Amino acid sequence: MSHSSSTRSSQDVNIQYKQKILHYRSELKKLTSTIEKKDKILQEQKDTITFLKEKLSEAPQEHLIESFHSQTSTELSISSFFSYSIMIPKDDDQISVKGHFIIKNKGTLPLHEPLICLVVNQPQAIHLSGKINHPKQRKLNDYLVDNEELYQSWDFVENHSLKEARKSGKYWLKPTNFPVLKANDVLSFSDFELEIRRQKEGVTFSIDGFIYGQEIPDGLSADNQIIGNLF
Repeated sequence: MSHSSSTRSSQDVNIQYKQKILHYRSELKKLTSTIEKKDKILQEQKDTITFLKEKLSEAPQEHLIESFHSQTSTELSISSFFSYSIMIPKDDDQISVKGHFIIKNKGTLPLHEPLICLVVNQPQAIHLSGKINHPKQRKLNDYLVDNEELYQSWDFVENHSLKEARKSGKYWLKPTNFPVLKANDVLSFSDFELEIRRQKEGVTFSIDGFIYGQEIPDGLSADNQIIGNLF
């Protein structure tokens, strides 16, 4: 190898080293700039956290508690559901469904003047009965308020009756002596019974529940329904 080619090769190596050094310096500068920017953002966030902590420590605790209660006291949460069992006798054309329609106030606001509407889809084939007062019983019930059987009894809503319910399939009921469903209270249309007559062509039966009140005039549907098919 000649002396000139050896010198040229050495120069190329030096140029490559210089280029690498320049590249490394450029990358180092970029990374340093990025770290400085992130440090600046982090410091700003720390300053903001410190400022908010100071403001919170200056605020009266009574005001914070009052604000918390004012936020939670505006919650209305009403739920309802059916709990039931179906009894199918071997040699009978009539099937029974026994259960409870339960309403719970899970919120912090009361529900005034609660009432329910139970809707059966086959009013000619389905008869609903339960702890429902009738006009002839009202005077008697005035003297039997301590009777456990009358606890949370129900009345038909004004302008509605058993006769109309058996035609339309809509049972509009309000609890006797229970004008307000308070927070955490439970209201129940207990021990109701559906008597369903079998038909030659079979029948699909269902019952839906709805809860109403001053605060929910449009009503809320129950979380579940009772439904079945008879052949």
